[in-house]
Amino acid sequence: MGHPVRILDWSTLSEAQRRQVLERPAQRDAGEIHAAVRGIIDAVRRDGEAAVLALTERFDRARLASLRVTPQEFAAAERTLSAAQKAAIERATANASACRSARLVCTCLPVPRRCLPRPSCSPSPRPSPNAHRV
Repeated sequence: MGHPVRILDWSTLSEAQRRQVLERPAQRDAGEIHAAVRGIIDAVRRDGEAAVLALTERFDRARLASLRVTPQEFAAAERTLSAAQKAAIERATANASACRSARLVCTCLPVPRRCLPRPSCSPSPRPSPNAHRV
């Protein structure tokens, strides 16, 4: 079940309440999200594959013995994808590759994130100060 719809009477809201209801959850929760992501990154840097396996179990509820995928498993998985899904994966791969190459940061978000060379959210992307850290 989704979130219940809240009906608000705009005329009864204070200026602060109006700002709060218009605020996007990602903006409101950015600090908490950043801290959670930082914890995940730190765990993977510290514990490597063991951390990835533990996080996979935690978030995906899947217990894996290894991160290695056989060629047969890749082929079987690929056969289950539609042409549109394959195209989306190829596009995502190209975007990630462009992002790594460009090392640009999106300046429109409260928590900087790397974007494509021409992010639609910022007319003037700037080089990431952390570009050397992947």
